Amino acid sequence: MNITNFRDLGGIINKDGKKVVSMRLFRSAELSRLSDSCTLALKNEYNLTTIIDFRSSYEINQRPNISVENSRYINIDILDGIAIDYIGYGDERLTGPLARKHMNIFYHSFLKASPKYSHFFKEVLANKEGALLFHCVHGKDRTGFGAALLLKALDVEDKVIFRDYMKTRSSRKEENLKTLEEYKNQGYTQAQINGIEVLLSVDKLYLKSLFDTINKEFGSFHNYLAQELHITPKEINQLKAMYLE
Repeated sequence: MNITNFRDLGGIINKDGKKVVSMRLFRSAELSRLSDSCTLALKNEYNLTTIIDFRSSYEINQRPNISVENSRYINIDILDGIAIDYIGYGDERLTGPLARKHMNIFYHSFLKASPKYSHFFKEVLANKEGALLFHCVHGKDRTGFGAALLLKALDVEDKVIFRDYMKTRSSRKEENLKTLEEYKNQGYTQAQINGIEVLLSVDKLYLKSLFDTINKEFGSFHNYLAQELHITPKEINQLKAMYLE
């Protein structure tokens, strides 16, 4: 598959020893460079029926997805209406420490996107047959938190969730090295390169800090799902019945 950071959540085991059903929930980076063979495979081999795109309209216009026949396309702009002081790759202030600080703030901004992640859950529950794929640009942050939410709802342990989250480092390694080389050739300083490397990667501490904040503010993750995402106990049970075996 020529999709960056593409993987199946299937096979992940929860606290009760149940497994996430294979070929039902996929996560990835954007689908803007699909080959013809990959597009056909998603349709015929993976039985893809739903694509959820977490990107903004600007990001979508810059690099539109290639459509997959017989799949429903849904755009849920996670960051719509959320004010974030972005640190751009070309920012002269950019350093590794500044980038890490920015990423931690960025992750905590997801708490303001509860209605969007609630919509995401509703679409996952509506996907009765076939596979659902969700993605953002790089498939690491908005997508990473979306995957973490689903796995928490399916009673997967944090250490297992972090393990899946951190797979992005190896999944994006080749593409990230290529991107960093391009910026070096454009004359960016080493400090900026260090910052860009941080922005392109993931760190367990970002997600752990967000989990800690959720537990502190809501008492538990399931309280957060109920109070902020409005996911009912009945829907949690439906989710488990659909995606666990």
